[in-house]
Amino acid sequence: MSRLLEDLALEKVKQGDDAGAKQVLQEKNSIKEIIDSSNNKAQANFALAGKLATLIGDKHHQLLELMGGASSAAGSASGAGGSSWPQPASSPASRAPRPASASTSSTSSTSTSSWATGTGAGAGRGYEMPWQTSLQEAQQRVRQAEAEASKMGRLAAMSAEDSIQAARDRLAQRQAELGIAAGSSGESILQARDRLRRTAEESIQEARARLREQDAQILEYCRRIVARYRRGEYVTEQELEFAFEQLERRLL
Repeated sequence: MSRLLEDLALEKVKQGDDAGAKQVLQEKNSIKEIIDSSNNKAQANFALAGKLATLIGDKHHQLLELMGGASSAAGSASGAGGSSWPQPASSPASRAPRPASASTSSTSSTSTSSWATGTGAGAGRGYEMPWQTSLQEAQQRVRQAEAEASKMGRLAAMSAEDSIQAARDRLAQRQAELGIAAGSSGESILQARDRLRRTAEESIQEARARLREQDAQILEYCRRIVARYRRGEYVTEQELEFAFEQLERRLL
């Protein structure tokens, strides 16, 4: 695109249009600055996202280690507390439930450890990093802007075709009316042709006026795109290409 603008500026210089060449070069420099600024912002955001991902991963591992250490400490404390109490001599019937208690403590410790591990694994699978969410939102905005630019182009093309077709329909209708009027009133063929020519010129002028109005709307849309660039706002590549194509058609 920069190369095309440079070639366009050279053509303007060859034609003696210094003001047009200066305007093209100014637009080229403005667009280059905007693109460089966008690239720098993207690189900075990417580096920041990498740092955030590393920090989140470290905190996640620390949390898993703390949860695992806490469950191990709880199991050890339970085992130590059970063995520190003296075991009085009693009948076999009173000593029978004690292995069941140890088994229950072991089962509780194992269940706690399993819950901690499962929770950590589930968190690892279900957690979504903030930079991933931002990236998805940016992609969604890009797709929306692309759809808007494409819709704008299609509407402009359809509107131009409708204007031309409407002018043709009106011309055909007036031709038919003139034919009927000429036959009924007996006016001369030259008068009918003259009236038909004037009618055709009016229809063509109306169609051209509509096309000029649509062209002005498209140029205003391109100016808004460039203004957003200059303010540092996000603009999609498709919007830039659309604006450049429209400028090329009008400047070449």
